[in-house]
Amino acid sequence: MLYAFGFQRFGVVLSDLYFIDPNPAQPPGSFDRTHHHPAFRDWEPSSRVFVAELSARPLEWLRARLSDLDGLLDEVGVAHDEVTAADAASLRACVPEIVAATSRLLDRVRAGELATPPSAEPIRGARVGWL
Repeated sequence: MLYAFGFQRFGVVLSDLYFIDPNPAQPPGSFDRTHHHPAFRDWEPSSRVFVAELSARPLEWLRARLSDLDGLLDEVGVAHDEVTAADAASLRACVPEIVAATSRLLDRVRAGELATPPSAEPIRGARVGWL
């Protein structure tokens, strides 16, 4: 499942993902490995950032982060004038919708509908590039 919210100069993308943790500290769904990548450059994500608030209260963390566009721009080194006032207003207006979409994704992950482990069937091929 993928949700994308596009604005003139930036976007917000949400997805359910399944990661294999070779040495999990907690059972699946515990949020013990929840992280984010604050920035992307040429399709490459920045390093993982683990934030206690993201694991403890993901929706509240997301709402606060998206409500502070200036702080996000500062964190990733983007000049404020690269984002239009219209984009900032659109993002503020979309924060409830983005958080609601994230909540629905998390509900479906917790229900076992999304981000499920791969089947036991052997993998016959894999895509190893973007194209």
